[in-house]
Amino acid sequence: IDCNQQCAYTIGTDIKVSHRHIQLQEKEGRKYSSGVVVDDDTTVYLIPCDAEQILRLRFDFENTDENNNIRINLVGPLLFDGSNKFTPSSSYYQGDGCLYGLPQSAIGILRITPSSSDDDHVDVMHCGNELVACTQKFVSGHYCNGCIYGIPFRLSSSSVIKVIPAP
Repeated sequence: IDCNQQCAYTIGTDIKVSHRHIQLQEKEGRKYSSGVVVDDDTTVYLIPCDAEQILRLRFDFENTDENNNIRINLVGPLLFDGSNKFTPSSSYYQGDGCLYGLPQSAIGILRITPSSSDDDHVDVMHCGNELVACTQKFVSGHYCNGCIYGIPFRLSSSSVIKVIPAP
């Protein structure tokens, strides 16, 4: 949205998505649950909710052409954990240079290691056998003393999870 011109623009209409992703959109699900800004405010990662991959927006502020100053890519492996994969507003950029997303229905904790090139490393870290089958793991997360704490969702999970990023 350009507030000065009072106009709205769309970007990323050429992103290729899977047939399953289109079916999820038709069910009026939420594609992405949250976003995290990294790399000196030049890159944004959108964390999947119902979408099957992470969406990366990379801005080139030196390029003055409004139509060509952003690159949009789907990154990482396909995530087939169904809907509500990662908890809204629980994605964190940590001092170890990684982004973390707490699971809601996903099998584990999302970790993205950003790269200045296009080869980001994405993995899902196992969060314990007792939580894998749980469909509503965490409702939110909080950052404190260098760690991320996942707050249990209803009574589905009775455990708080603590993520200790690498030094």
